[in-house]
Amino acid sequence: MSALLNRRALKRYLLEQAAVLRPAMHMKRVSNQAVADLEVRLRHMADEMIRRHPSVGRTIKS
Repeated sequence: MSALLNRRALKRYLLEQAAVLRPAMHMKRVSNQAVADLEVRLRHMADEMIRRHPSVGRTIKS
């Protein structure tokens, strides 16, 4: 199964947000497990969006 997320961009975003939201913690790394967990959450969100989509139309909309 191919990745949906750009790992480098995701890790950069997480570290930037950590610096803003939790500056005292000085986080410097992101675990592979954290990236994998976010990938799973994104897949579940996408699956749920498709399940809730009406049976009319050809465009997936939120």
